Amino acid sequence: MTDKKISELSTINGSDIADSTDKLVIVDASGNVTLAITREELFKTNVDAVINGIAVGKGLSQDVRNTAVGRSCLDSLTTGINNSGFGDSSMTSLTEGSANSAFGRQTLTDLTTGSNNVAVGLNSLTNTTTASNNVGVGFNAMFTNTTGGSNCGYGRNSLHGNTTGSNNVAVGAFAGDANTTGSSNTILGANSDTLSSTDDNQIAIKAGTTHWYAAAGSPEGVLSAGVGSLYTRTDGGTGTTLYVKESGTGNTGWVAK
Repeated sequence: MTDKKISELSTINGSDIADSTDKLVIVDASGNVTLAITREELFKTNVDAVINGIAVGKGLSQDVRNTAVGRSCLDSLTTGINNSGFGDSSMTSLTEGSANSAFGRQTLTDLTTGSNNVAVGLNSLTNTTTASNNVGVGFNAMFTNTTGGSNCGYGRNSLHGNTTGSNNVAVGAFAGDANTTGSSNTILGANSDTLSSTDDNQIAIKAGTTHWYAAAGSPEGVLSAGVGSLYTRTDGGTGTTLYVKESGTGNTGWVAK
């Protein structure tokens, strides 16, 4: 329509279209005006619409502060504002919550009550049910999370296996994907994971085969890493707090310092 004048278009429902200053009008053969609206009103509707099979609107609550784009998006919301859902089935179960953002198919699909969650990427935060303040960015990021809150997973499958753990940070593809219930862990690097999937306050940083870990217990015979890796034992004592990987490529060769 932007490439030609309104008067150059054909017909609508068999009637001619004419351009009258700032209004679009349809004139029948007798010269009667059957439609007269502004250009801005041409595609304006006061209800949710379906455009080429994609639902567009405000969701069930019909609050103008919510945005829903996609099949079943926000179609259960009764209480909440400032939610934005884009994608098939994004936030389809949400009944009460505010300031949630879901971008991608089946993002935050099972969330029923919760606020301040951000999910970006197919299946990110899909199974989260009653949690707040999570950020999942990447395909399958935090996919299994149910009630864990205040987690940040950046990268494909980051924190994928987390269920109830909270306050975790994982950056990198598959970073922290083995964590289940552990909380307050920091995991950096692709394919990096903490020593335990259920313990808290652990650190795992990985660059290639070199690691730095902080966790409880001795790494000898337990933790595989490359030479030059470091391990800080949180329950260690004199001479058993810092370990250095001095030999081998498997889980042996750790020497306490």
